[in-house]
Amino acid sequence: GHRDEILCIDIHLVGNCFISAGMDTSIKIWSLEDPNLINSIEESNHFSRTTSKSPFKTISIQCPLFSTTQVHNDYVDSIRWVGNCILSKSTKNRVVLWAPDVDRYKGAPLILREYAIVDSNLW
Repeated sequence: GHRDEILCIDIHLVGNCFISAGMDTSIKIWSLEDPNLINSIEESNHFSRTTSKSPFKTISIQCPLFSTTQVHNDYVDSIRWVGNCILSKSTKNRVVLWAPDVDRYKGAPLILREYAIVDSNLW
């Protein structure tokens, strides 16, 4: 998973995965189709805090579908899916439109466009 705080996530419109980014400069894509996760979500629909004697069992998934630190070299504070591409912004006011390029090598991003945003402390 991430090695520092997560600052943003976005769920793909199809609903099968989400993307996360944060202070460790990494961007990760996570599956929402893992059988353990699906089962846990289903169980959570029937869980009652008032009648249960123990807390809801948390599951942990450590390995994302995709992970890269090659898009930004500083905190990633905003991220969005744009179709199957990703739009991400770093705290150094750099916005990048890119896509995972797993055909090159694991964790490879294909940079489509880069934008410098001058004096953009908030986005």
